[in-house]
Amino acid sequence: MDKKTVRRKEIVSLLTEQPTLRISEIATALNVTRETIRRDFREMTDLGLIDRLYGGALLRQGPETNVDQRNDLLVEERKKIARLACARLEGAQTIMLGSGATTAHAARQIASECKDMTVIVHSLGVIAALESNHSLTIVMAPGLFHPGERAVHGVTTVEFLENYSADWCVLGASGIGTEGASDALLEGSDVYRHMIRRSARCMVLADASKFNRRFPSRYADWSRVSALVSDQMPDRDLTAAIRAAGTEIITA
Repeated sequence: MDKKTVRRKEIVSLLTEQPTLRISEIATALNVTRETIRRDFREMTDLGLIDRLYGGALLRQGPETNVDQRNDLLVEERKKIARLACARLEGAQTIMLGSGATTAHAARQIASECKDMTVIVHSLGVIAALESNHSLTIVMAPGLFHPGERAVHGVTTVEFLENYSADWCVLGASGIGTEGASDALLEGSDVYRHMIRRSARCMVLADASKFNRRFPSRYADWSRVSALVSDQMPDRDLTAAIRAAGTEIITA
C-alpha cells in the first residue's frame, strides 16, 4: 500500500474519531505539510469521502445523523450563525423556530438577547434552549414525536401552525443547493413549509458543510427565503442562484 493510500486511511480514521478537523491539526497528527493535506482533501472530496470546510474537512455521511450527535459538531461556526440571526430579529414580536442543532444555537442566543417575544416551536431541544428566559412566551406545537430529531411532526402539527402568524420563521437545513433548501426528514419539511406560509419572512441557517448538498425533501426555493445566514459565502454558482431569487446572504 503506497504512502498516499495509507495517509488517506489515517485521515478517515481521524475524522471518524473527531468529525471535523482543521488542516493544521491533521498535518501535525500525520507529520506532513499542510499542502500535502490540502492535496489529499481535494482528491478525497472528488472521491466523495469528505466535504471541505474553510480550513478543514468534515467526514461525508449518508443520511443525516440525529440531532444529539450533530450538537457537538461545528460549534463555533453555529455560534457565529446564531449571533447573526438573532441580530436580524430585532423588533420581531412573534417568531417560529424549526428544529436542529443550528436552530438550537439560535434559540440560546434569542434567550440571551431577546425579551417579551412569542416563540412558536416544535422541538424539545429548542424549548430547552429558550426556557431560561422567563420573558418569552413559548408555544409548543403538538404532534407525533420523532426521537432522532427530538421534535414533533405530522398532521396535528401543521394544523396547529395554521392558527398562528409570525414576523419571522427561523429554520435549519440539511442541504443548501441552487434550487433551494432541503431537509433529510420528509416530515420536517412539511412543518417548515407551513412555518414559511404563516410567516412574513423566512431565515435559513446553515453552515458551509451544507452547501451543494441535496436531501430528499426541498422545503423552499430561494424565492421563499428572505435571508440565508452562514459562517462563510457559498461558491460562485450557488451564490449567484441564491441572489438571483432576491435572497440576502449574511455571513460573519
